[in-house]
Amino acid sequence: MNGPTSIVEVAGVAEFEAAVMAADVPVVVDFYADWCGPCAAIEPVFERLAERHGDAVRFVRVDTERVQEVAAAMHVRSLPTIALVWRGRVRDVLIGLRTESQIENRIQWLRDMAEGRGLLARLVRRRRHR
Repeated sequence: MNGPTSIVEVAGVAEFEAAVMAADVPVVVDFYADWCGPCAAIEPVFERLAERHGDAVRFVRVDTERVQEVAAAMHVRSLPTIALVWRGRVRDVLIGLRTESQIENRIQWLRDMAEGRGLLARLVRRRRHR
């Protein structure tokens, strides 16, 4: 893990598998490249979000130039790409530069899903209380 925000920088396929696909917590993955201007713009946003949600969500960065196998396996075609993963499945993908609030909303959605507070859980609870 890197620095105070605890963002995991993945260096290979096995590490990605362990940190993301086999994770027991929700994971937000930032696919980036050093030459990508929008990726550089989103980096401080990603760090702030990691500080805010790092207690319940794992934040991972993947350099698509260094770990091309992972980028190909995840079908990354544009940068930046942010994937939201829970229980080894990609639940949502954000492509291109997004605002902090847009990413924040999707992270909160992922947390709600992981904590059983999603739409289906709310509907089931509502039926039980009738």
